[in-house]
Parts: sequence; C-alpha cells; structure tokens
Amino acid sequence: LASTLGAWCVALASIICFSALKSGPVLHAWLIPVLLAITVPVTTLLLARAALFRKRMAGDDVPAEVSSRRTESGN
Repeated sequence: LASTLGAWCVALASIICFSALKSGPVLHAWLIPVLLAITVPVTTLLLARAALFRKRMAGDDVPAEVSSRRTESGN
C-alpha cells in the first residue's frame, strides 16, 4: 500500500509540475499509478504462493492446501 500511495503522490506532483510548465493539463502521468494499482496485488499474490510452494517442497510446517480441506469435509 505504501508504494502505491507513493506512486500516486509522485504522479500528482508530476501532473502539477508539467501542467504548470506547459500551461495546460497533462494527465498522461496517471497511467503509471493506475497500472501499478492493477499489477501490485497480482504480483503480491503470486510471490506469496511461490514462497508457500517452496516451503512445502522443503518440508516446512505450513497450512494445508485449500483443495485438501474441501475433500476432507466431504464437499
């Protein structure tokens, strides 16, 4: 969340600065934080899954897989 907030603040500062220099609105800087807001949660999820997979392969104590819980409960 902190990096996404930082990206939005930098984009806002860029828009203000370049709009003042060009004497008109410059809004294309919003593209970067919008793409970050979309991709950061997906990347975080993939990194967490990769770390969990590596721990399971190493034999560490980790939570059971979600799919195995469904089969144990009879669903």
